[in-house]
Amino acid sequence: MGDYKMDYVKTLKDEDMIWIQKDGDDTEIKQLIGIDSDLRYGIGDSFVHVNIATKSNDVLKCEWNGRTFYYVVINPVDEVMAFCYTLYPEA
Repeated sequence: MGDYKMDYVKTLKDEDMIWIQKDGDDTEIKQLIGIDSDLRYGIGDSFVHVNIATKSNDVLKCEWNGRTFYYVVINPVDEVMAFCYTLYPEA
């Protein structure tokens, strides 16, 4: 992705993460994270170079190429890498 900066948004409660993993639908996940419900976002999981120390349940935001991506940390691997749910803007 080139040069980018991750920004901390918030930390979700454990019950919010359990809900996302089991029952979450896109509209309610966007509301929980603070994304406008009118914006179209897809969701997936990925191994992410987060550039900052994180902990499980952290929500991060990244502006890249004029688009805003959100990452919900599932499991940090070290100080810069983490497994995340990725919310990405759909074209």
